[in-house]
Amino acid sequence: MNRIKSYIDNHASGLDRKTKFISVLSGKGGVGKSVFANSLADITSRMHIRVLLVDTDFNSGNLHLLSNLRAEFGVVNYMKGELSLYEAITTIRENLDLLASPSNKEFTDLNEIAPIAKLVEKLRADASSYDLVIFDHPSGISKSSTIVAHGSDINLLVMIPELTSISDSYGLFKFLIQANPILDCRLLINRTINSDETKYIFQKFTALTSRFLERELPLFGNLPESEEIRKSVMKQTPIAELSPESIVVQLFNNMSRSLIRNNAPQRIDLEKLSNQGINENAAEADIKE
Repeated sequence: MNRIKSYIDNHASGLDRKTKFISVLSGKGGVGKSVFANSLADITSRMHIRVLLVDTDFNSGNLHLLSNLRAEFGVVNYMKGELSLYEAITTIRENLDLLASPSNKEFTDLNEIAPIAKLVEKLRADASSYDLVIFDHPSGISKSSTIVAHGSDINLLVMIPELTSISDSYGLFKFLIQANPILDCRLLINRTINSDETKYIFQKFTALTSRFLERELPLFGNLPESEEIRKSVMKQTPIAELSPESIVVQLFNNMSRSLIRNNAPQRIDLEKLSNQGINENAAEADIKE
């Protein structure tokens, strides 16, 4: 932790912030983090915003699969200096490029600080032609994710309404702010049943962080359980093309506009959240404070 704090003190705070860096993280796997990052990047790029999507799951990245692309090179080649950023990217569509993490024959130690710090600094220098750089992190806690998070302007923590996800999200948030108490973190609650569940989970999580960490996470947004998202993943087709009129695309549009307009946390009126009407029961996970 001391090495991480040293990097942040000496480097992160002085970096140029013209291009906004957005990190997408989760405390555990299987919560839809990569699908969320991929869809957020795709929909934002359709608003004439230049977006670079970076897969920092160096050992098992799959963003290129979600985009139905074959990637022979990517982030590791760029990080090692074997390729320039222009040579290392794979173009997905207009205004959207991917710095992929295809199958890596050499295991990358996610607890090595120096190469990850160098990656963040190189991207600050080389990615100035992009408006947003969105990092899809590996799940869980690692030193590499912590460095990228602290080099980012906004950190989106993806959580689902399950006790294990809530517990792991709390642990991740606690770990992140130990190195930098003023880190900008915001919460994305995925796979909710209805607005009541969203409100319940958000209020419980806020109670935990307020009581034990003396911090609250603004609610960046929520996404419902969605058959459209499942179909989008199976068909390897952007949801904006598969179901352009769906509530999910509308919610992504709102979140994208929030990132574009300003960097202030999005103030969401919980009473006006879209009620999916499938089940009016409260969340199953009874979080113990």
